[in-house]
Parts: sequence; structure tokens; C-alpha cells
Amino acid sequence: MLFRAIGMCFVSTILSAQGFDPDWKVIPNSFKGDNLVQIVKSLETAKGEFESTDEFNSRLARLAPSDRTFFFFCDSIPFDVKYDADTKAFTFSRISYDAYLEIAKIDKSGKSFYASNAFGVIKKVKELWNTAYDLNDRAWKRDSGASFTLPCSQGLAPAIKEDMGMGILVKIVPDPRFGQKNVTMDNPFLNVFWFNSEATVTNPLEYKSKTYILVCDVQKVVVFRKSDRSILLAVEPKKTK
Repeated sequence: MLFRAIGMCFVSTILSAQGFDPDWKVIPNSFKGDNLVQIVKSLETAKGEFESTDEFNSRLARLAPSDRTFFFFCDSIPFDVKYDADTKAFTFSRISYDAYLEIAKIDKSGKSFYASNAFGVIKKVKELWNTAYDLNDRAWKRDSGASFTLPCSQGLAPAIKEDMGMGILVKIVPDPRFGQKNVTMDNPFLNVFWFNSEATVTNPLEYKSKTYILVCDVQKVVVFRKSDRSILLAVEPKKTK
């Protein structure tokens, strides 16, 4: 009964959006894409009090979505975008220090309080919470595999870059490491990472970050104009062999 309830909640959440059509030249205004935040909440399920570890792992495995693809609009473009006036093209490159594609980020201010260090210095400290929702395609090369270009005339380039939006078309897949010996994972679809930074005298900000990373198979990266939602480029990423 526990699995049935969770499964029904998951399906009703992730199937609420219209599917992305690869043949579109313009993304319809009625198309809102899929909600990664809600999908993560549906997949983030805890082990029940009266549920054995084997039962819990079995239930997680059965939460695998169908072959349906999911389309996520990015809050900001998770690529380094540069224009070359000589080649008349934009180049999109993965940000070298970030192995994941960030889809959404939610910042929330916490309480403020006064604190002192060992030397008696008193500072007003402010809390800041950050929650990020990322995609991770484990078969996608981190270097040149995620680099692609968009031809554009020099005259139009500034306006295009200012008006540029991006969406990612994916299939949700289980992490192949799930269940392997010496690999600690609570969920085959989600990895969760925490980062805490304590306040200092020079930086009185107490920062707490939580990142959800959804394991997926990237099908297409779609670049479009935000003003009229016309598609400029839809590219399939290169994969490792």
C-alpha cells in the first residue's frame, strides 16, 4: 500500500505537463515544461519505520519512470556562452568546475543573530539557505563532449545573446552504481549533497547549501529566444563510448 500511494503521487506529478515535440520550430506559449522541483520531491522518499532495507530498495527500484521524456526550462543557461566575431558563431561550453547542469536554484534568507569569536569580536550574522536542482548525465563527457556552436550574424549576436533561453530534454534513469558493493546510495535516481560554510569576522554570513542531482540521459539541449520562443538550435549531446 505504501508503494502504491507513492507511485500514484509520482505519476500524477510528472505526467501533468505536455510532452516536448522535437519537431517544434516554436515552443508554444501553453507549454510549461516539467517541474524538476516537484519531481525531486516525489522521488525523495524515506525508508518507512516498518519497512526492511530490502523492501525499501525494491520499492525504489520500482519507482523507475517510463520511457517518457521530460523537458526542463533552465532558470539560467548552465553553459559558458561566448561569441566569436571571426567565425560568426556562439560557442556553448560546459563550465569546467561544474560537472552538472543546474536547472533551478532557490535562495532563502534565514534569521539574523549576533555571535562572537574567541577574541570577543561581536558580529551580526545572517543565515542564507540555498537549494539547487541539477541534472547529471553520467555518460556525457565533461570536456569537449558538451561543446556545441550556434551560427549567428555579427549584427544580431548582441540581441540574440540577451534574449537567449535554454531547455534540456532528458530521460530519467537509475544510477548504474545503485546497489553495487561499497557504494552508499539511498536512492537510484537522486544524489543529495550538503555544503555548510560558517560565518567569520570578515564574512559574517552562515551559508547552507543543499543540491539535488537527478540522474538522467540527456536527449537534447534546446536553445531558444525568450521573446517569441522560437527554437534556434536543438542539439544531441555526445556520449562516452
